[in-house]
Amino acid sequence: MKRLAGLLCMTFGAAPGLLGLLFLVGAAGQMRRLVVGAILLASAAALVLFGSRLAARARLESPEVLVPELLRLAELGSGAITEAQVVAALGDRARLGLKLLQTMVSAGECRRELREGRFAFVFHELLPHLVVRRCRFCGFESPLNRPDADAACPSCGGQLVFVRGPGAGPGAS
Repeated sequence: MKRLAGLLCMTFGAAPGLLGLLFLVGAAGQMRRLVVGAILLASAAALVLFGSRLAARARLESPEVLVPELLRLAELGSGAITEAQVVAALGDRARLGLKLLQTMVSAGECRRELREGRFAFVFHELLPHLVVRRCRFCGFESPLNRPDADAACPSCGGQLVFVRGPGAGPGAS
């Protein structure tokens, strides 16, 4: 709605602007026409400025902008974000962000869990995972800090690949 109102303000701001230019071009030294043209141009500028701010605000409040911001916050928080973090990060857009998080909970994209006495929205895809280097053939696990990362398995000579280790959470290998 705000986006539409902003676009309408910008559109309707063009008409007084064009009329104001017409008055200025056709002033022929008459002070009344110059004043009317200046007033029309000023009102057009105000309408366009107000409309562009409304449209920009609507864009910032849209889910297309809020969802990536929320996911980035959750990623920085190791897959979880609290309501306080949302309020601190989004400011006056926090109400919309919290409503969007509730929608994401309903859709199954995240879960609301009690952590350390506070409710947090947890995105399991963004949780840190235990990663190990394992042989594809015999299952031998090699330390990650071993310098020869591309080396073959010392047990069977197979290829070592990075996989989620045991206890890594949902979807662990």
